Amino acid sequence: MFNAFARTTRKKISAPFTKAFEQLKPALTETPVLVLPDFNKAFYLRTDASSYAVGGVLYQMHKSVPGEKEVEQPIAFCGRKMKAAELNYPTHE
Repeated sequence: MFNAFARTTRKKISAPFTKAFEQLKPALTETPVLVLPDFNKAFYLRTDASSYAVGGVLYQMHKSVPGEKEVEQPIAFCGRKMKAAELNYPTHE
């Protein structure tokens, strides 16, 4: 998706791509509710990588409603496109 919208690229965008993007737009435009860290609770880090980008979320488990099950509450998000030299690294490293 990043490359499809990059200013340096002139590619024709297909109808299935446009439909998928229209379905994603509401999720992409909603602001996630971030919580302040509670230093008395455990921190969790979930990461992901592809052949061209990396990302992650730092979160803690909190009860959103008293008496309910604990759910993941994000503290921070990060992500970026890899640099040219990093594209040579295998994803698992």
